[in-house]
Amino acid sequence: MKTKFATFAAPTTATLALIGAFLAVPGGASGAPTGKAPCAGVKNCHRVVTIDVDGDRRADRVSWRQISDKQVQIRVRTAKGRFLQRKVNVRNWWKGGKWGGAAWIDGRPGAELLIGSQMGAHTPFYTMLTVRKGRLVVEKCPAFGPYGSIRWGVDSSLMSYAGWRRNVSPNGVITMTQRIATRNGDGVAFKGYNVRYAWSHGRWTKIKRIPRWYKNTRQARKVGGWHVWHLKRFPGI
Repeated sequence: MKTKFATFAAPTTATLALIGAFLAVPGGASGAPTGKAPCAGVKNCHRVVTIDVDGDRRADRVSWRQISDKQVQIRVRTAKGRFLQRKVNVRNWWKGGKWGGAAWIDGRPGAELLIGSQMGAHTPFYTMLTVRKGRLVVEKCPAFGPYGSIRWGVDSSLMSYAGWRRNVSPNGVITMTQRIATRNGDGVAFKGYNVRYAWSHGRWTKIKRIPRWYKNTRQARKVGGWHVWHLKRFPGI
């Protein structure tokens, strides 16, 4: 049985520019949200972005509350005035977690939110939050292995690189490709693979695994980090 993937119209460059200008800059969104600010009456809280999170094409206010060096709370006041919140464990990120950014990643309307929640010597992992049925929930990474599990991992080191690239095909299929490169025993070249996941029926579905080779560090390092519009390659670092 052939798998059918959900299709979405790929936004034009002009459309993306308008979205970025009006929805992703604190204080610069159109259609100001109603109700109290998400930080109202709360200590150690600040706004991190204004962007459509619930998918109604109206700007929502997103704030970060530092509960402790082990836990943060992401607080959202939607344009309709609804309050959403989710606590995230950040005990394994230096100095209590880091805001990673907001971007359109999966195929559902509304942006996803990234929180730096686990940090190795050179490998940051991010908890991804998204709105489902009116609640902030964790969107699990579809990959397995050292850069997978619940969190989304990227890497940049002497021995290895890892990253994620988002793509929208001409017919609107949204994919996220995990790219990994590991240095060979000769100390010069790298080998690795790309694993592509397509957004289908409300989840990520693995569709292809491709082996890759890189002649040197200059080529291999290009795969590291996030390659998603509106995200830094290594946010929070």
